[in-house]
Formats: sequence, C-alpha cells, structure tokens
Amino acid sequence: SGLTFVTCSEDKTVRLWDIRGDQEICQYKPPTPNSSFTSVGVSLSGRLLLASSDDSSIHMWDVTGTHVGNLTGHDNRITQIAVAPAGFAIASSSWDNTVRVWGL
Repeated sequence: SGLTFVTCSEDKTVRLWDIRGDQEICQYKPPTPNSSFTSVGVSLSGRLLLASSDDSSIHMWDVTGTHVGNLTGHDNRITQIAVAPAGFAIASSSWDNTVRVWGL
C-alpha cells in the first residue's frame, strides 16, 4: 500500500513498520536461534515477507507472523535477495559465490 516498510537486522528480527502510525506492526523471528538476517524483500502481493540469512537459507513469513518455510540451496551466508518486478521470482546471492533464482 506504500504505507508500510520492512527491515531486517543481525539482531535476528524482521520488522514490519507502519509509516502513518510511526510504529512497529509485527516482528518476525527465525524458527532457529542461530539465524540473523542480511536482506529482506516483500512479495508483489505484499502478503509474503522474505529474509536472507547467515544460516544459508531464505526464511518466509506471511504478514500475520507465521513462518511458512525456507528456501535452501546455498552453501554459505546469503548476502542479498531481490524480488523480480513481476513478482514471480526472487534472486539471491551468497558468500558461496553463486546467484540463485527461485520461483515464488
């Protein structure tokens, strides 16, 4: 809607913020305690949040805060993710010297 934004941090959280209310709407945490986050993206529908992690996976939540799964395949820390403009795929880069493209 253009009135919210998402952040991620090495404090092991992804946060959804409301610009109008100047407040945090929801906080998302990984299912394992060893995952800190390096990059974040939002699906085109705005209903799915994605966060790359130093545990070599991409974590996914619905906006209600439910962890809905992981994308795995990298062999080292994922440094960046980007959602394709059409919303059908994401790309991820990693310290394992690879770039992967994932269908959504």
